[in-house]
Amino acid sequence: MSSAPPKGKGPPRVPSLPSGETGAAGTATSGTDALKPGDLLDGRYVLQTPIGEGGVGLIFRAIQFKVQRPVAVKFIQREMVGEHSLKSRFEREALALAALAHPNIVRLQDYGITRGNPFLVMEYIEGRTLRQLLTDEGGFLTQRRALALTRQMLYALAYAHERGIVHRDLKPANLIVQELPQQPEHLKVLDFGFAKFLPGSDLDLGGQLTRAGHTFGSPPYMSPEHATGSAVDGRSDLYSVGILLFEMLTGTRPFEGEIQELLRHHLLSPVPRLVERRPELAAQPELQELLDRALAKPRDQRFADAGEFVRAVAAIEAASDQDSALATVSYNPRRSHAPSLSEVSRVCLAFAGGLFGRALPRVLTVMVRRLLGRKAA
Repeated sequence: MSSAPPKGKGPPRVPSLPSGETGAAGTATSGTDALKPGDLLDGRYVLQTPIGEGGVGLIFRAIQFKVQRPVAVKFIQREMVGEHSLKSRFEREALALAALAHPNIVRLQDYGITRGNPFLVMEYIEGRTLRQLLTDEGGFLTQRRALALTRQMLYALAYAHERGIVHRDLKPANLIVQELPQQPEHLKVLDFGFAKFLPGSDLDLGGQLTRAGHTFGSPPYMSPEHATGSAVDGRSDLYSVGILLFEMLTGTRPFEGEIQELLRHHLLSPVPRLVERRPELAAQPELQELLDRALAKPRDQRFADAGEFVRAVAAIEAASDQDSALATVSYNPRRSHAPSLSEVSRVCLAFAGGLFGRALPRVLTVMVRRLLGRKAA
């Protein structure tokens, strides 16, 4: 189960949305005015070009003109500005992001209102959403890349869950991958607009965004408890991560269909076998075991928290990194028999002993399984 949120200190409260404000020219503006490139927000941000649009939100690239720094500014769609629930969602997202300072979570820089429309100012990230990345790569990624991105998602979630925040809307469009000098694929989690603040969190707004029994979010990535409108905790996010990992590995989601069919799959259908979607993954039974646990229907059968999930991913990564060492031991042109278990064990221990800490037993288990599979063949 996710850790309880810390007591005591909390981030500054985000002020309630004002009933009116001053426009760029210093005069009151109407909520019906359309935002457009060139507009000046709050005397500080100049809108440049739209860079993203969804059912309820619009994102512009902008410049914080005094320091000439690019930023991303997010608004509610013009025709939905009057929806109180959407304004509450923006306030919720501002609260969540203000509390989260982590390299794998987008950074909030400002929050305000212009022309009757609340806005969030976030760091501008040059990169591709996970959806764009998968499309560009032909639908799926290598095991190495998929696990590395999954691990980064889990780092972000572990940090958020420890602070009493559950994301509740993880999907490829809410994950962005950027290239950094020392890290070709650095992932950041976006859009905490549907975040849940766990009981006892300093961020609790004293009310819920939706009424009990109502669901929202993205059905292909919903946990069973989320799909039925039941209470969720951090393990719901971990289920969504399992769906994302399956999609990165195979190019398909485990469950497809219309909304009602999807929800039924989440509740009742077993996790599909990876080998059925990508036969070349047949030699990776540990990946299937990982997904079976992440996507377990009862949440108490999933990973207890993001940290445990990270350790399981890291163990598979570590074992895969040692495949070349196993291959080196196995290859000897002067003998035809397979290497002995003691030979492989010496190599495993030499390479892994000082590197993986608590993950070492899991690493060795995976490696020995692979060896025995080769010998049986």
